[in-house]
Amino acid sequence: MLDRARLLPYKALKCVNIEESLAFDDYFDAIICVGVFEFIRDIHSLLQRISASMNDGGVFGFTMPVGTFKIFNEFISMADSCGLKLIKCEQFFGYKDSGTNESVEYNGILLKKVSK
Repeated sequence: MLDRARLLPYKALKCVNIEESLAFDDYFDAIICVGVFEFIRDIHSLLQRISASMNDGGVFGFTMPVGTFKIFNEFISMADSCGLKLIKCEQFFGYKDSGTNESVEYNGILLKKVSK
């Protein structure tokens, strides 16, 4: 996927282990995380690291399956405590599970870093 993205006119692309330190020389205006949030063990720590890696006003876009958090408001409070404000959340069809034939729905979420 990163190889395909490199064909597009991005200034820079980085592929990192997001459960480890996110030490970069620069700060980012946008961070995208697709299809991995449901596998993260400590989401609060990840949100803290992402927020620390972003410029004020930067955006963080990601997906997560509907139901990843039993209470979505708890997630929003967690993001808020890291200086990330909800801009948009939209539910969409993800895929049909080949084993159960059930549809899997996702949330597309956009957060914005605000000054603390």
